[in-house]
Amino acid sequence: GGHCIGVDPYYLTFKAEAMGYTPDLIFAARHINNGISKFIAEKIIKEMIYASKLIKGSNALFLGVTFKENCGDMRNTKVIDIIKILTDLGISVDIYDPWVNTIEVNEQFDLNLIGSPLKLSKKYDVVVAAVAHKQFLKFTENDYDQLSSNPKIIIDIKNFVPNPTWRL
Repeated sequence: GGHCIGVDPYYLTFKAEAMGYTPDLIFAARHINNGISKFIAEKIIKEMIYASKLIKGSNALFLGVTFKENCGDMRNTKVIDIIKILTDLGISVDIYDPWVNTIEVNEQFDLNLIGSPLKLSKKYDVVVAAVAHKQFLKFTENDYDQLSSNPKIIIDIKNFVPNPTWRL
């Protein structure tokens, strides 16, 4: 146990090719998986443009940055890739993830981790629900209203937000 979809297909392709087989389906799936960060980042930008929000100088909140819910494992997370694309475009990104070691993540990835955003009075141009940690499942629509500037843009990658702007 312990391995997951992110690692096992690479092993399968290696073994398949060693046996003389070309695993086209696995390669196609890997291609799609490797492009999902860019797809989501582009969707965030499009939603901001539809809402007439400026890209450069705007701010985003990411709820979660780990690979999966309710653990601090950062290996294989694609959330970092999405954040990198957005910051390269001039978007300031705050991250709230109660499962990660803030010092380690700041040192390793140079990210801006914050405490609970519900305790702050900051409003975000876009809120990205990236990881379905149990703490985030308790957020209400009112909580998202509190975090969001108008017009509200909520991107729900993991299908747990009430009434998001866009859901993967």
